[in-house]
Amino acid sequence: MPLFSRQYAQELKADKNFAHTLTQPMRTDILELFRRHDHHYGSPQGGSLLGDLPEIFRTETGKQLSAFVADENDFRPVDNAHLAIESGARANVLDLIQIFVRRLSSIDCERGQRVLGELNAVFTHHRYPWRLGEDGYRRSESEILEQQAERALGLLADARFTGPLEEFQAARDRLSAGDTKGAIRAACNAFESTLKSVLGEPRGTARQLSQELVERGYFDDLPEAARRGFPENVLMALPFIGNRNGRHGQGRDVVDVPKPYAELAVTLAGTFITFLLTKSNEEHQGGIPA
Repeated sequence: MPLFSRQYAQELKADKNFAHTLTQPMRTDILELFRRHDHHYGSPQGGSLLGDLPEIFRTETGKQLSAFVADENDFRPVDNAHLAIESGARANVLDLIQIFVRRLSSIDCERGQRVLGELNAVFTHHRYPWRLGEDGYRRSESEILEQQAERALGLLADARFTGPLEEFQAARDRLSAGDTKGAIRAACNAFESTLKSVLGEPRGTARQLSQELVERGYFDDLPEAARRGFPENVLMALPFIGNRNGRHGQGRDVVDVPKPYAELAVTLAGTFITFLLTKSNEEHQGGIPA
């Protein structure tokens, strides 16, 4: 099981937020779990696994633990795992979690597996987009998609986007209720409504509105050869799903839409809405008329 800081060394170097924020309540829950499952050695010298973590961390990484000091507005070296978990760098905390689980598993495999399950439950409870397994950390796709949806909802909170907001929320609600066709219809409607709101156009199909984005220079930051094809090859993926899964009638064949396609449609709607609103804000700041 490679440590997080080694498994994703390049990503961490390129993006300081790659590890995602560890909220204080989440750090508190992790520390409480460590305390509850700490292994105390039955030796004359005493000691515990939690107490040994700083030295084990130093041996495995070649670095000393650190914790954030508010008065200094900086990190300082510490020889205390409690402090490191409470306010240390995110990657270091994730490394400490792996070391703790690995060492505890070597002492008592069953306890180690139990702690691993409880730690992932903490991640789920706090909607943290990573899960720990025997092969290291992996992103939790469901949490990432949920964060994308929440971001889209946040952008749609502007009064100008009341219609798209209601339609996108309806898409998510219908998906949760198992209404796959309804979810796809609402997702496509939310996308089209966002296009209309961004462009200030009262009518038009998704294809027509997407091409209007090209005409107004929304994709001028792409190479010229890619501008014309961007709407058709990228943005029309969602309308394609809708048109093929009963949005505009089913023809002779009754279409029973499996849930993964509805999930894809709602996810694409959230992604495209976020893209459109973010891009629209950039273009307005740059002086391109709506």
